[in-house]
Amino acid sequence: MKNVFEQVLQQLHVPYTKKYARNIYLQHPDRNNLWGISDLLALYDISNVSISMSDKEDIDRLSVPFLAEFSQDLVLVTQCNSDFVEIVWKNSLVKIARQQFLRSWTGVVKPVAQVSDLPFNQRLS
Repeated sequence: MKNVFEQVLQQLHVPYTKKYARNIYLQHPDRNNLWGISDLLALYDISNVSISMSDKEDIDRLSVPFLAEFSQDLVLVTQCNSDFVEIVWKNSLVKIARQQFLRSWTGVVKPVAQVSDLPFNQRLS
């Protein structure tokens, strides 16, 4: 099963090899927090920052996908509307009621941007 890092790469259509992505994820000492994921995303030239949202209801202003701190875990939010939030949590796609998500979400997110349009071999230099 894909870890949260591989899920982000897949959602963004970033070319990657499973073996390399999995190895760098598993070897990173901070893979289970936003700092560690930020470090890994930088290896793929993916822009990212962490944001603490003062009003959780502003979640609709974010573009999906984004990473979120949820119930002491990192989840990948793939869809959000007025009724539900769809997340990849513990390697499963879960649809959760919006209000339930908002209660367990810390308000901290890491929006992830699409990788540049340069060919893969040019991005590595």
